[in-house]
Amino acid sequence: MSEGSEANEPAKPAKMAKMAAPTRSAKSDEWDHPHVMIDLETLGTEPGSVILSIGMVTLDADDGRREEWSRCIDVTTLLAAGFTVDTETAQWWSRQSEEARAELWRDPRPVEEVMMAAASWLESFGPRVRVWGNAPSFDCRILATAMERCGIDVPWRFWNERCFRTFRAMHPGVVERDGAHHDALADARAQAMFVVGKVNDQEQPPAE
Repeated sequence: MSEGSEANEPAKPAKMAKMAAPTRSAKSDEWDHPHVMIDLETLGTEPGSVILSIGMVTLDADDGRREEWSRCIDVTTLLAAGFTVDTETAQWWSRQSEEARAELWRDPRPVEEVMMAAASWLESFGPRVRVWGNAPSFDCRILATAMERCGIDVPWRFWNERCFRTFRAMHPGVVERDGAHHDALADARAQAMFVVGKVNDQEQPPAE
């Protein structure tokens, strides 16, 4: 290296400081707000698809209290309102368990009635409610579109949507359940319990 060459060399980038783990207070701020896990069973993957059933479960990282809400929707009212069916998704449902399919037809109600009831339940948690989906681009987006089509204001803000799919990728583990796969309420319950369990694990003091 010739004399003075150091002055002509480009400066080396500074090392990035290692990001600190979230503190208890930072996590607590997020959990000061209500959280709701949403799961939909549908006949399509795009907004405007027929929604067969909705399951919603609250997440409480402090004491495990849980509130649940679920409804099935009368498909004839959805079709009359212009909601659509994806053939491949309908065929996929024909291959699922009888237990899961039976839950789709439990006391189905008209779509406008269900959307009004779902919005009212979510509104009861206030304007800062966090809503979770698996992923939000599916559950939250399809539910929001259905509410809008029924002339109902969406009771959450898009920036308060949370992604269970991302959370699970960052926190590997088994999602335990007490109901059939693709039962909306059972899926929402299992996902909510998984998140609460992982959050509470992080809150535990380190072993001495």
